[in-house]
Amino acid sequence: MSRRVGRWTAALALAATAVAVGGSAPPALAHDTGGLFQPRVSDLVVEDSGSAAGRAVWMRVVDADSGTPAEGMRATVATPKAAVPLAEVGLGYFSGSAPVDPGPTRLTVTVEAAPGGPLSKRFTTSWTVDVPPLGQRKVVAGSGNRAGFDAAGRSPRHSALAAAADAGKGLDVAVEAVEDKSLASPLYLRVHARIQHRGAGRLDPTPYEVYGWATDAGGAETEFVRFSPLDVVDPAYAAGVYGGVVILSHGGDWTIKAAVLEVRQRPHGPPIPLTGGELAVTRSGPTLAQAGAGVERLARPRANIFNTVVLGLHALAAAAWALVLAALFLLTYERGRALSGWARTRLEQNLDRLVRAAWVMSFLVIWTGIHNLYRESPYHRIPTSWASLQGLLRQPYGRPYYLALAVKLTAYGVLLFLGARLIRNARRATGATRTRPAGEVTASPWSRMVSNASSASSASTVSGAAMRPTPAPASRAAGSVATAAPPAVAVEVAAEPDVSVEPGWRGSWLVPIALGCGAAIIACVTVLKTVHLLIELTRAAS
Repeated sequence: MSRRVGRWTAALALAATAVAVGGSAPPALAHDTGGLFQPRVSDLVVEDSGSAAGRAVWMRVVDADSGTPAEGMRATVATPKAAVPLAEVGLGYFSGSAPVDPGPTRLTVTVEAAPGGPLSKRFTTSWTVDVPPLGQRKVVAGSGNRAGFDAAGRSPRHSALAAAADAGKGLDVAVEAVEDKSLASPLYLRVHARIQHRGAGRLDPTPYEVYGWATDAGGAETEFVRFSPLDVVDPAYAAGVYGGVVILSHGGDWTIKAAVLEVRQRPHGPPIPLTGGELAVTRSGPTLAQAGAGVERLARPRANIFNTVVLGLHALAAAAWALVLAALFLLTYERGRALSGWARTRLEQNLDRLVRAAWVMSFLVIWTGIHNLYRESPYHRIPTSWASLQGLLRQPYGRPYYLALAVKLTAYGVLLFLGARLIRNARRATGATRTRPAGEVTASPWSRMVSNASSASSASTVSGAAMRPTPAPASRAAGSVATAAPPAVAVEVAAEPDVSVEPGWRGSWLVPIALGCGAAIIACVTVLKTVHLLIELTRAAS
């Protein structure tokens, strides 16, 4: 029966894990094993109305695998006259005006990823359409049901996009290229984006998500790069300045672009663009030769000897502190029954040294840990307010890093409390905390054993004298005066209190808690080192 219950428990645990993993991912990622959004045009309509810019066109884009509507992506319609971008309406719908004339026309639709949006394959498809004159609509693909398009115009996504567009009208984005000779190639371009209030010229300290990329003369684009708020990583910068590195694929004329988005409440939520900026640059030079020189410069490590020594001291102090706590636990658990007589004797004789070592190691761990937080953390900042913490959590890998750090510090705090309990119980188990009478100058339990033995012998002597029968008085001589014999006095000696205090605490709950905290600290240290490396690699690439 127990084996069957165990199998059912394991099956339920696996099912819960699968549901959690699948449910936590975006819908497209949960169905697409490649992890990419695969666009598909489900509806394309040329409306009967138009303007000077052309005929009204709208379409709906969904994921080919899951049917999830496309949100936070870019869509373009190209005709023989021009290619025009379509604005996102919501619920996967996009609309705009395309320059088309009545008659046979070639329409080409392109859907691709947008800054901050889901990873997507570039999708392009074409139709040859016989465009009717004004007053008549043409359904190119799908059912052409306009009810869904009208519902998208009333959706919360559309309202958020419209509000963001209005807010972006009050912002200016100044894009500038910064010279940085430490980069591996002249085609690695460090870019700063300054977000300012339009008209006032002062920086806007509001947190934003900023992305940068570049477009060459032929329309080819580089990868999107998430810019970091420079005031978070370097106090020399004011809030409102963002920076990153855009990697160009070749020399020539490029247009550096920056997109400013609202900060998303959910990490996988669709982006909400506010505004953007551009900068035209020209880059040239032999890429491989310059890159080799840059890599050679970057390969020379710049180590800080003092910080390295403090890191090593932190690890050694933590290991020594754990060993001292283990020794105290063995001494107190079941009154040292797990130890041999010689080991227990040595530990009890050096109890004061063990206690001092525990406090010294605790101080070293705390001091070196604070130093490492200030000098060795990846962003070189310790959050001192809720706003600064939010800024750090928005950095690449900021959430896992500071979450692991919080769990590690919490586990260490629990171990500090358990260490104090261990010291208290070690003193109780050896009788080191009892009140010693005047004249007893040593706290060693062995000297108390000698004192107890002498006290016991004295008490037995006095008790024997008290209980011994009084001899009969000798017969008086003739003529002597009779005197009264002194009354017998019963002497009661108080029993020596037992100094071997048996602690009620048996340590049964200490082992799982201590092991759990130790395992949590080891796991968090592993996560911190891995995430730190990822942050440094991201910083080097950006």
